[in-house]
Amino acid sequence: MKKGELPEQTLLREVKEEAGVDVKITRKLGELYNEFDHRTHIFYLTEIIGGVIKLGGPEANRQTKRNKYMLEWHPLKEIGRLTLYPKGGQEIIKENI
Repeated sequence: MKKGELPEQTLLREVKEEAGVDVKITRKLGELYNEFDHRTHIFYLTEIIGGVIKLGGPEANRQTKRNKYMLEWHPLKEIGRLTLYPKGGQEIIKENI
């Protein structure tokens, strides 16, 4: 988050920068404090309202043959089969969708 930025503002900016799309926040799903990185992670349900999905931001600049970043889109019903971080995020999503 940038100084003075609200979590919702950070979400909208980061999704645009890193994935190339504009989203609207449908609702907040929950929060999770991660002991590993000492951060509070906030989960939101969003809807794409514009743009084209493409990798952007620092990840696009660091992309190499050995260091790949890929955007993946999965239906919500597949959440249970994905490995998500931080640990516990999957449960927040499944319990609140």
